[in-house]
Amino acid sequence: MATTLVQVRVDEELKQSVQDIYGHYGLDLPTAIRIFFNKTQIVNGLPFELREEIKPKLEKTQKKSIDWDSFVVTGSERGKNVDSYMKEMRSNDRM
Repeated sequence: MATTLVQVRVDEELKQSVQDIYGHYGLDLPTAIRIFFNKTQIVNGLPFELREEIKPKLEKTQKKSIDWDSFVVTGSERGKNVDSYMKEMRSNDRM
C-alpha cells in the first residue's frame, strides 16, 4: 500500500496537550491521527458530534452563533461537503 505525507501546523501547546492525552493510552501522535482518519472513513463523516461550547449568552446586537446541533450531518445528507451544507443552512435561514 502506498503512503503519503500529511503535514499540519498547530499551536505548540495544543500539540503537547494532545500528545499527553494520547500517551496516556499508549498512542503516539501519528498513530492517533491514523485512527482518526480510519474512523472518519468508517462512519463516512466526523467520528464525533459537534457541539457548541457553553459560553455566556451573546447580546442580541452581537453576531449569532452557529447552532452546532443542527449542523451535524446524518442520513441522506452524508457525503455533502461542509460548504454546500452551510450554504443550504443559510438559504433556509437556519443561521
